[in-house]
Amino acid sequence: MPTVLRVKVQATQVWFTADMICVRLDDGREVSVPLVWYPRLAKATKPQLANWELIAGGTGIHWEEIDEDILVEALVLGLRSNESASFSKKYPLNQKDSLTANEPEA
Repeated sequence: MPTVLRVKVQATQVWFTADMICVRLDDGREVSVPLVWYPRLAKATKPQLANWELIAGGTGIHWEEIDEDILVEALVLGLRSNESASFSKKYPLNQKDSLTANEPEA
């Protein structure tokens, strides 16, 4: 039977670079992963990215407007979103000023 690795960590802070999500953990470590690992975050606007909240005592991060939740444990373990790129293309977020949105047709 395989051993399941459990990581008990809590986030205390979240911030973004141009292409990364960065999280400070309660033990002092900082974890950064590419935004492209999370299609909803990659398509979100800067204001939407900044509108996060810690949930479940800091074990998760939630973005209400873009309907995204990420477990801090998943970030530490390097796990990507299981939302496929095809889902993201089929059901795009409705955002006019997204960093990756196309300009409207004239």
